[in-house]
Amino acid sequence: MVGTAKNTPERAFFFNLHKSLGITTRSNVTRSSANHACGAERWPTTMPRWERTAAVLSHRLFYVCL
Repeated sequence: MVGTAKNTPERAFFFNLHKSLGITTRSNVTRSSANHACGAERWPTTMPRWERTAAVLSHRLFYVCL
């Protein structure tokens, strides 16, 4: 970003991208830290194993999509 000319659309794009990625990363780290510190809710014992696996995989996929 330092080598990009000032007051250009390219510089604005990179600054906005940097801010967006920073906010997303910080939010995910904060949420993960809070979840780890407080403990995650446990799955019901009546829930089938395939449903728990699907829930975990979809949850992780949401983080990847972010």
